[in-house]
Amino acid sequence: MQGSGAVAVSEDVDLGGGFVLTCAPGEEALIVATALNGTGALGFASPPEVDARLDADAFAWVSRSNAMRGLRMRSLDQVHGSLCVPAGAVEATNSADAAWTASPDDLLIIRTADCAALWLVDPQRGQMAMVHAGWRGAADGVIEHTIGALRAQGTKPADIVVAIGPHIGPCCFEVGPEVATRFAGVAGAVRPASELTVPRQRADSFSLALGVVLVRALEDEGVPGDSIHAATACTRCSRAAGGEPLLHSYRRNGKGGPLMGSVGLLQR
Repeated sequence: MQGSGAVAVSEDVDLGGGFVLTCAPGEEALIVATALNGTGALGFASPPEVDARLDADAFAWVSRSNAMRGLRMRSLDQVHGSLCVPAGAVEATNSADAAWTASPDDLLIIRTADCAALWLVDPQRGQMAMVHAGWRGAADGVIEHTIGALRAQGTKPADIVVAIGPHIGPCCFEVGPEVATRFAGVAGAVRPASELTVPRQRADSFSLALGVVLVRALEDEGVPGDSIHAATACTRCSRAAGGEPLLHSYRRNGKGGPLMGSVGLLQR
C-alpha cells in the first residue's frame, strides 16, 4: 500500500485524549482508541505506513485484524458536509460525512488527513456513530445532525461517550478571516497567528483550534464534558523519535496524499 513509509516506533506512543499508537513486537502498529474502553465499542485507526484512501487497501488493512475481520465495511463518500445516514443506507447515499449503526456486523470507517474522526457511542442502547469533521463540516452542523440522528433512535446525549481522533492542532491550522469569523463565538477556538509554529501563508491569518470547536458543539448538544475525549497529537507536526511523521496530513503531504482510516465497531 502507498503510505508515508514505515515509522521506527519501538514502544507505545501516547497521542493524548485516550489514543495510543501501539507497536507490539511482531505485530503491525495500530492506533487504539482506549477512550472507548468499557463502552461496548472498539475504535482503531490505521498506522502511518498504511494508506486507507482506497476501499481495497482499507479492507486489506482491517482484514489483517482478528477484531475487524468478517465485518461489513461501511465506507462513506465524504464531502465535508453535515449529513448523517444509517449504516445500511451508505451504499445508496451519494455523499455523507457521518453514519450510525446498532449492528455489531457493521464496521464504520472514516478517512482523514487533518480533519478529525469522531466516535460517538451510546453504551446504554448499543449504538454508535462515526463522523468526519473538518472546519466546513463543523460549521455546517455535522455534530448536531449526527446527535439528532442518534436521538431519533432513542439515544440521550447525556449517555454518549465521544472520542475525537488525531487532527490538525492550533499549532499548524492556519485559516483566513473568512473561516475565523465562522467560529468567532466559540471561546478559545480562534487564536492569534503568533500561536502558529509553521510558516504563515498569508498576512491576515489566524490559528484555529478545531478540537475546541468540536468539543463545544458536542457540549452544546448535551454531551457531558467529562465524556468527551480528544487526541492532542497534531497530524501535521507530531513525529516519532526518529523524526518520521506519526500521522497523515493534507497540509503536509498535499492533495492526493495518504489518508488515515479510523474504524469503529460494536462488540458482540
